Amino acid sequence: KQEQVIENLKIAGISAMVICNNLNIPIELKNLCEEKNIPLLRSKLMFPIFLKRLTSLFEFPLEKYSTIHGVMVDVFGLGILIVGESGIGKSECALDLVSRGHKLVADDLVELKIKGSSGITGHCSKKINYHMEIRGLGIINIKELYGISSICEEKELDLVVELVAWKDNEEYDRLGLDELYYNIIGVDLPKIIIPLRPGRNSATLLDVAARNHLLKMQGYYSAREFQESLIRQ
Repeated sequence: KQEQVIENLKIAGISAMVICNNLNIPIELKNLCEEKNIPLLRSKLMFPIFLKRLTSLFEFPLEKYSTIHGVMVDVFGLGILIVGESGIGKSECALDLVSRGHKLVADDLVELKIKGSSGITGHCSKKINYHMEIRGLGIINIKELYGISSICEEKELDLVVELVAWKDNEEYDRLGLDELYYNIIGVDLPKIIIPLRPGRNSATLLDVAARNHLLKMQGYYSAREFQESLIRQ
């Protein structure tokens, strides 16, 4: 029976073989591995423990990772990544959102990874661990200031918001018909650009952007409906 099992192994495309429980290796199996140039290893671990450790070992290098300078928040259940040049007010915007009852996922460094076939999840770097740098205040701990409900361990990314400084000679989308995308680890995510100038509250604008994106996910596009209404008239 053992010879038959080893004979059947010749058909399968095997990258490596591991014998668990520190069992003796049959000479026929050794010969097969030498013939097919297959790495043959032996472990003292029980099979379930070995499999669990092997799986966790392979998870990190096989997944696509990326680290982005920005802030990620959970607004109405949407994972939103805020990007923009240094000093534009990303952290201040996130702090305002947290004070309104939304959640912080990560500040300054957002670690992103592919989840499933097309989704991307973001989480906080362990070095930063829910701390924020607010100019004039220094380093603050969101979890300690606002409680456990103000943070989110990990969140799937749904929308990217880019904060830019307002330029008088720049043309900005006024109807909301333009579809922009932001590519992260090979995945295109919906993106909107919010120009800022004194008097514009970035947190309020992002709050509205999240609500509008939720409507779009349900199939309702305010800008398109307005345009179609004008065309009919």
